[in-house]
Amino acid sequence: MLLANSAIKKCAMCGKYFVMKGDYSNKYCDRRAKGKKQTCQHIGSSRDFRERKAKSPAYVEYMKAYKRMHSRIKYGMVTKEKFNDWRDAAKEKTALCEQGEMSIAELKVWLGN
Repeated sequence: MLLANSAIKKCAMCGKYFVMKGDYSNKYCDRRAKGKKQTCQHIGSSRDFRERKAKSPAYVEYMKAYKRMHSRIKYGMVTKEKFNDWRDAAKEKTALCEQGEMSIAELKVWLGN
């Protein structure tokens, strides 16, 4: 391993050591997490994404509206096609808000309608 210049790292999810694959940085191993059906890599990266996005007020508002609109499909209030159109427009508005071109108040109003 020393001759191959392999790096060893400790998994941030399960705490076990693993050999780094490739030349990219990784915090998680590819073992199945204890008691889970998914790997540490999948669970950890999803958790990191949610934590990073949770700091964005625009994303938090988007997710509230997304869940509200998605539940309307279940009850037949909105068709899947209309939901997909709304989702695409909402992603664009959220991106505008994160870039500072739209205020949170304006986004809330738009998402509420």
